Amino acid sequence: MTTVQSALAAALVSSGYVVATELKFHATRKWRIDIAASRQDGTRKLAIEIDGGVWVNGRHTRGSGVLKDNEKIAHLAMDGWLFLRVTPQQVKTGDALRWATAVLHV
Repeated sequence: MTTVQSALAAALVSSGYVVATELKFHATRKWRIDIAASRQDGTRKLAIEIDGGVWVNGRHTRGSGVLKDNEKIAHLAMDGWLFLRVTPQQVKTGDALRWATAVLHV
C-alpha cells in the first residue's frame, strides 16, 4: 500500500466510514480494490482506485491498461459497487476525500 493510499484510507476512517485496502473482490480474478469504503451499516459500497503515472504514460493511460481497467470497473458495477478513480494529487489536495464522502453520504 502506498503512502497516498494510507492517507486517504485513514481520512475515510476518521470520517466514520468502514475501510479496507487492497480488497480482493472477485472470486476468480486477481483484481483488488485500492480502497473499499462503506457506511457503518454496510450500505453504499465505494471502490476507489488511485491511479499513478497519469502524466508519464503509465499503465492506466495506455490502451491495454484502459481495456483491463474497463473490464474490472464493469465487474465492480455488476457486483453493486460505486466507483471513483482519483490521482495521488487529488488525494493530496483533499478532492478525493470530499468526493468519496459525498458519494458515501447520499
